[in-house]
Amino acid sequence: MKSAWFASLLAAITWLPATAWAQTPAPNCDGHPLLIPGKHALYQRIITRPGATMAPNPTATGEHPIAGFDVFYVYCRRNDWLQVGRDTQGHTEGWIPLAKSIDWKHAMVLAFTNPANRSPVLFLRTEQDEKNLLLSDDLAAASRNLLADAQAGHPGPLIAKEPSNWADILHNFYLLPILSAHDVERESEPTRMRLLEVISAPDTPPPQTPDQTALRNFKAGLVFLVDTTISMQPYIDATRDMIRSVVTQIETTQLRDKFRFGLVAYRDSLQDTPALEYPSRMYAKPDFSQPADAIMPRIADVQEARASSQSFDEDPIGGLKTTLDEIDWDSLAGRYIVLITDSGARPGNYPHSVTGLNISDIKAEAEAKHVSISVVHLLTPAGQAAHDHEKARSQYQQLTFFPNAQGSLYFPVPGGAPDAFRQTVSGLVNALLQDVAARTGVPAVQLRTPGALEPAQRARLQVVAEAMRLAYLGRTQETQAPDVVRSFTTDRDLQHPELQSVDVCV
Repeated sequence: MKSAWFASLLAAITWLPATAWAQTPAPNCDGHPLLIPGKHALYQRIITRPGATMAPNPTATGEHPIAGFDVFYVYCRRNDWLQVGRDTQGHTEGWIPLAKSIDWKHAMVLAFTNPANRSPVLFLRTEQDEKNLLLSDDLAAASRNLLADAQAGHPGPLIAKEPSNWADILHNFYLLPILSAHDVERESEPTRMRLLEVISAPDTPPPQTPDQTALRNFKAGLVFLVDTTISMQPYIDATRDMIRSVVTQIETTQLRDKFRFGLVAYRDSLQDTPALEYPSRMYAKPDFSQPADAIMPRIADVQEARASSQSFDEDPIGGLKTTLDEIDWDSLAGRYIVLITDSGARPGNYPHSVTGLNISDIKAEAEAKHVSISVVHLLTPAGQAAHDHEKARSQYQQLTFFPNAQGSLYFPVPGGAPDAFRQTVSGLVNALLQDVAARTGVPAVQLRTPGALEPAQRARLQVVAEAMRLAYLGRTQETQAPDVVRSFTTDRDLQHPELQSVDVCV
């Protein structure tokens, strides 16, 4: 259910006129669901309106109320009544008044993307209202004016906006069916925008909800996933020293209750080199049931391998799989993995791949768990000699790309210099610590070695942290999608159309 499906799904659909079903004479009721006109395998379906009723016969006799926004297959159309069932196997349930139903010609629904670093999705009253907005000379200004007018008590064509927190469809399921769609092209924008007709939205935009109290229980975990093959010992030691230093500095502050480290090591397939001892190993999980310094004895004996692997590339995807599967990410609000390596990743079709997964596969698993992955890539002379840098860079930029931030959480270390490595990792950790402090209202801790990040890198980390906050509030406050009326919206951010604001799910 990711946004990559969007173009292919919409391109594959033939959008039918709104009255297409009603114009086609209904066949005899023969115990089979009705096909969509012109189709050979797609059946007619409807969504019930709030206040719908069901009767045993196509009359008002004996009708009883049923839930709104329920989905049924249509078995027969008779006058102003529909015979419906929940499956295509001939199991009908009764008759629903036509006026209490909405034809749904496909199985597509709208799902909000994480709202970090983008403007809220707006729902307008009519298709013409939405078209006027999308074709306005200054789209960003027009959308801001709509929101400002609504907040001043003059909503005009705006009938709703998305929730302030993230309504994650995987955790709080909601149904925002898409009834129709077509493209709108702006001369000034290279990005094609789609005008969507959906069933959604309350009559007025939902109020902003203060969230500072909810954020008091926000806790974050950062897991270092470290390449422990030969040549990595200086970086293993530096990572361990940095963890020890940070833990020491926060253990007497309120941050000790908000932040934990973990560490996972990875190497390569033992089928290629049994002497590597393990393909991946969990050394420590972020554990708030233990003191912050409980991690130190657990990672004290992390060492580089004593045997060389078969080639320069290793299997970080296997390490990522272990990290994603063996840690209770649901217990954490801030969810971060920092991969430290000097080499690229084996592809899923490598004969001895630990998982058989590719970069895109493991990225999808991380996204499903709302875990952010950063990569600190050591551009060592050995990697240069192996012609590995550019391939690995491409892999890790893909792995860490975050659309809301319009960039990747990829941190190259030129030459693999240990001092530059320490500065990068310390800067990354410091940025996350400061963010957790700010979000939870506890005093910030200034690390003795604050590290250094480029402004663009820090800005991208802030966007990811904001996404974590919105996702956490959405889960803890059980943010739901808007209530239901027919309205019109678009799939793109009105302030930055290159960003996608909704996914399409089937």
